[in-house]
Amino acid sequence: MPSESIVRVAGKAHLLLPEEHLFYFTPKSMRLMFEKAGFEPVYLGTGGYGRSMAEILRVVFRGAGVPLQVLEPALRKISFEINLGDIFAIARKAG
Repeated sequence: MPSESIVRVAGKAHLLLPEEHLFYFTPKSMRLMFEKAGFEPVYLGTGGYGRSMAEILRVVFRGAGVPLQVLEPALRKISFEINLGDIFAIARKAG
């Protein structure tokens, strides 16, 4: 699930890869889903990962007609760790 800050900055562009993100959960809804299925959450957390500025801008401006190809080699050299609010979970069978 995208974090609130991503939604505020990107607006409708926060729907980065809708065909690849079929389900959206919050930590609370994920915990409830596990419990209803007979599992107990062991770990729920978020994690960041490295991305280049070229990768980020390519996704944000997808379909907008912004020509990034000329700047892409330079933008690939700018990278940092980001956290889009992806949830990582570990659960075990309850009982």
